[in-house]
Amino acid sequence: AISSDSCSNVNILDCDFDSCKSTGFGGSVRVVNTEKLLNISDCNFSNSHSDADGGSVYCDKVPMVVIHNCDFSNSSSNLAGCSIDIVSTTNTVIKNSNFTNSINSIGIQKGANVTLTKNNLTASDPNKSTMYIKENTTEAYEISERIRIK
Repeated sequence: AISSDSCSNVNILDCDFDSCKSTGFGGSVRVVNTEKLLNISDCNFSNSHSDADGGSVYCDKVPMVVIHNCDFSNSSSNLAGCSIDIVSTTNTVIKNSNFTNSINSIGIQKGANVTLTKNNLTASDPNKSTMYIKENTTEAYEISERIRIK
């Protein structure tokens, strides 16, 4: 649906993404090499799929990522971050968002200064994790989540 490379700022506001698919990264949204900010607010993502990372949203080399008040349901990917996969960022804030029926809903790789606040993560499979955090370069994590297994 949306692919952006080498922009200054990317704002995605009040959008609905349904049944988006990608043979690469980011089933609904792919943002790479952004100079300042990726802001996704008040959006709904349902039934998105990526053959690589980021079933709904994939971003790489974005200094600041803000995802606020979004709903993600039934996202899938063949690799990491079924709902969101964030790679090589300096600051990431995910707040007041809902993640339903996805395995490894949030993937954060090679990031720093991650804040996850007041999100609801609901996994449909009790044997699968809801967050995937790998190779991060800082101890600055604030995680305040409600995680529920159906």
